[in-house]
Amino acid sequence: MRSLIAYLLMLFSAGVSAEPVPAEHAEAVARAEQRGRELHAFDRAAWVATDEFVDRISKSKRKAVAGYVVVPREGGFTVVWIGGAKDALGAMFETDVDGATFKAASTRKLDAPRPLGPFEARLWRARSLAASQSFEACRPGYNVTVVPVGIDGADGFDVYLLAPMMSDDEVVLGKHYLLRIDPDAGSITSRREFSRSCIAGRMPPQAVAWGGTHLLDPTPTEIHVLVSLQTGKMLSLSTTSNSIMWSIQSGVIGYSGTLGSGR
Repeated sequence: MRSLIAYLLMLFSAGVSAEPVPAEHAEAVARAEQRGRELHAFDRAAWVATDEFVDRISKSKRKAVAGYVVVPREGGFTVVWIGGAKDALGAMFETDVDGATFKAASTRKLDAPRPLGPFEARLWRARSLAASQSFEACRPGYNVTVVPVGIDGADGFDVYLLAPMMSDDEVVLGKHYLLRIDPDAGSITSRREFSRSCIAGRMPPQAVAWGGTHLLDPTPTEIHVLVSLQTGKMLSLSTTSNSIMWSIQSGVIGYSGTLGSGR
């Protein structure tokens, strides 16, 4: 494994140029790129809004909050902080996040908890349902990121359980999970894991790329796109089922030939 990773890093640090993605993989690659960028946007909106919320709202007032949902809107997101009685949860605070700069505006305290809108309520149910499931956790504090499918979740919700980064120089490729939930946010229709084991390591500040292998898919997934965006580094990846080499950087997946092809 270490020799393969070293080989990949050597190739990419030497400037291996990407080729057109083979036609049989083009659809899967495009889908992974789009979803990976969406996932990063929702995850980053939650992150910057949480920092603003903690800085702005006192600890005593934060105790009344049970959690949040990230609501997409034109130009960005609104993170809605939810609390109150269990059978009458409502919106208590709101934090807007600009979708271009990912700057959070000041958190607004609502005069009184307002009832959740239908879309907000389904986002909350989807998040709560996924978070209640048992799964093999690599570390504490998994992030729950809900991505609506279709307008206002008309086609359901994809909920990701993401192992958290413990520091800015850490690369975390597993274990992460995806739970697909129906449009009413009442049942899980499918689930998958993106790796068979916990995969994490630290990247030296001078590193330009991180190398690894992927066993479960013939192409990189949205998780690889997410990790490359989180770290700002290129991910050099080999998919073992077809010995293809890939590069993932800035939300784009590149094809770089196959191992043993003389490159």
